[in-house]
Formats: sequence, structure tokens, C-alpha cells
Amino acid sequence: MLNDATVQRATAELLCAPQTLERAARALPMTAGVYAWWAPPEVLDFFPGPVNTGDADLRLLYLGKARWLRSRVAYNHLKDSGRSTLRRTLAGLLMPAESYRTTWADRVVLIPKDEQRLTHWMHHHLTLTWTEHPDPAPLEKELISQLHPPLNFEGAQHGTSRDRVKQARAFYYASAGPGRTSSRPSLLSTEHPSHFSLRSCRCWSMEILEKDGRVLASIPEGTPVQRSCSAAMPRCGLR
Repeated sequence: MLNDATVQRATAELLCAPQTLERAARALPMTAGVYAWWAPPEVLDFFPGPVNTGDADLRLLYLGKARWLRSRVAYNHLKDSGRSTLRRTLAGLLMPAESYRTTWADRVVLIPKDEQRLTHWMHHHLTLTWTEHPDPAPLEKELISQLHPPLNFEGAQHGTSRDRVKQARAFYYASAGPGRTSSRPSLLSTEHPSHFSLRSCRCWSMEILEKDGRVLASIPEGTPVQRSCSAAMPRCGLR
């Protein structure tokens, strides 16, 4: 069970001056804990975040938890979009500028070359802090509720930032599907996520991605699997 001292200690460790990802990948322990991603204000500048107390030129973007900190960061967040919500969110946000391409495995993933390009972008723009804790899930939840990192959808405050994260994730999921590879920039990879709109189809519990009134994809809430919404149209009235 968390106490105030534990949360205060974790907060202090996460808000200390971050390390580069190259150094962090070597220094991270193989223990459980919570990690924080930081960036200068000019990187993804439409997302405000808490300022780092050890380096006032950085602000918080994202918090996560891990059973093994080094493995989670080095082998998921820095390598595999299929196993990292952070990578998928960044890819969706950066697609218009970077023209990342995706393909379908058992989910939407970046093609290998663009996995490497995103990793390079992260090394160039992001830094990391972490704190060890044997039961990281409740600690992560508490810290997200206090710090409101903008790329954590659960903790992002309602408004423009939260909408941008939701649009970026839907944008990413709609970029490829079963039997289809985004081998070249498509409509979804060349336009900004904000050019599209999301609205809920309550009778089917899914998010509908639209542009100019045209349904492009449906994204069931909380899952990375893209599904067709054509069956939903007669019931929810979408065209």
C-alpha cells in the first residue's frame, strides 16, 4: 500500500535531471519501477507538461511502469511499436512530418526501417528518469493522477491535449490493416491527425475516424486491432 513518503520519494527521483537514452539503457536496473520521459518545450510543443526540477529546460511527456525497467525501455519502447503505447502515440503524432510507414502483423507496427528512424528520433529528442518500486502499478496510477503527463491518455487533462493523443493513436491504428501494408505515404500518413475527427459509435463501443464526413476506419476503444465499421453503419447512422 502506498504512503505519502513513498510517493514523495518517487516524485523527487522522477523529477531529477534526466539521463540520455544511451546512458539510461546501460544504467537502468533489472527491477520493477516507474519511468518518465522528458523533452524540451519545442519538441511536440503543443503538449504542455510539468517542468523538470533538475533541468528547467525539460518538461514531462509520459509515465510508464515496468516489471523490469531496463527490458521495458530498451527492448520495447526503443525497438518495438507493437509493444509500446508510447511508440505508437509518437508515430501517430509524427507521421505527417516523418512519413512513417506501417504494416500489419497481428497488429499495426512500423516497418523495420521506420522503427529504426523513430528510435533515432527518440534518442535525439527524449531523455529519461526512473524510480524503483516493487509494486509499480499503483504508484504509476498515483503519479499520473498528480503529474498529468500529456501523452498518458488516462492522465491527460480533458481538452486539446487529450484530444490530440486520442486522434494520434486512432490515426496510427488506421494506417494499416490485415492484408494491407502502408509501403508508401498514404492519405493517413501525409495529413495531420487534427485534419480527422473521432466520434463514438455507442451501439458498437468503438471510435469512428472520419474526414470530410467519410468513415475511414473504426477503432474499438482500448485495442490496437483495426476493424471494419461497415456493419455498424445501419445501426448508428454513419455514412
